Amino acid sequence: MKILGVVAVLPIAVGLAAARPAEAQAVEVFPAIGYRAGVPSFVYGYGEGDAAAGAISFGVAVDVRYAPDRAVEGLFSRQVADVVFRDVSNTPSRVRFTVDYWHGGGIREFGAGRVRPFLAGTLGLTRYGQAGSSFYRFSVGAGGGVKLRPSPHVGVRLDARLYTTIVAGDTTVGICGGAGCILYISAGAAWQADFSAGLVFAF
Repeated sequence: MKILGVVAVLPIAVGLAAARPAEAQAVEVFPAIGYRAGVPSFVYGYGEGDAAAGAISFGVAVDVRYAPDRAVEGLFSRQVADVVFRDVSNTPSRVRFTVDYWHGGGIREFGAGRVRPFLAGTLGLTRYGQAGSSFYRFSVGAGGGVKLRPSPHVGVRLDARLYTTIVAGDTTVGICGGAGCILYISAGAAWQADFSAGLVFAF
């Protein structure tokens, strides 16, 4: 898994290497909280179930500017959700799992005033985990939003992203923990939409 982690942060490292010298850079930190919807279907034991329609997400994005309207972006975003199952006896059970995104990419702003719309594109890894067990898949993300900057160093950022996790068709992967095993079934890709907001700090 360490190798996969290196792959996830490689785009960030490449972008930072190409950026301008440190004295010419502007760094923005965006701690975010939001809502993520659209989660995969799961099979648990002999029962089937789906995660809730959506759940709270949280994370952080770091942008390193290398041009007046462009920046390299690295982000981490986590969702903690519950899957509710009913087995053959119709007895409900609840299993908690996490979905993490480790991504790097770029962001393009439009305008230099107090209101700055932007578009973003990233790629990296998705981690699905439950109670000490996890697996990783390649994923891409795209989206946009707006930055509201009443001052040079503090503002508000509204962000919307669509993540696509690539999984080979007809693949079954087990995530086993203290509550049993979850099996992830995919037809090729899993989609999630994430809407977040928070303060943005510029240095």
